[in-house]
Amino acid sequence: GFTKKHPVTGKVMPDMRAATSENPWKVAEYAAQDPDASLRLYRYLVPIIKERKLWDIYEHIEKPFTDVIMAMEENGFLFDPSALTIARAMIIAQRYESEQYLYNMNGGEMNLNSVRQKVDLLYHGKHPYRIPPIQERDGSLSYPTDRVQLARYNTNPVVRALLTYNAMDKLMGTYINKLPLWMDKSGRIHA
Repeated sequence: GFTKKHPVTGKVMPDMRAATSENPWKVAEYAAQDPDASLRLYRYLVPIIKERKLWDIYEHIEKPFTDVIMAMEENGFLFDPSALTIARAMIIAQRYESEQYLYNMNGGEMNLNSVRQKVDLLYHGKHPYRIPPIQERDGSLSYPTDRVQLARYNTNPVVRALLTYNAMDKLMGTYINKLPLWMDKSGRIHA
């Protein structure tokens, strides 16, 4: 009963409006968790901060800056959706170009979100840009597809195209498609 889906993330979270009318004690318990956690953290961290002689930095730099951050969050920042339209077109074009190159190197279309198909393309593909697997300490071979491991092969055109595709895909999913959902009626985003 007291849950709803977050409009941006889709995660299930408590719905305080429904809970308020049905079970006010549940609301009070939920609302008390944040200040309780904050107080516990404060009591734990203050001695550490003082011991490391960082209290002056906290007191004179961090604490006053909190008001600035709160004001920025409250005011939000003006967002120009037309800039997003331009960025969207550029990102889609780069993603498409990388995708087509990878399909060509693969000999046909593939699922670029499939780890297995990326391993086949990078390590076993029928193209001249295959990369060697990593020899583990126990003698086994690993076939990483993550950005950090592949960065060592950034001069390899297949790796570069895959990294570009992944980066453009992440930009689309994380920012280009989401930013308009975060804007309020005045065109501001409150970070």
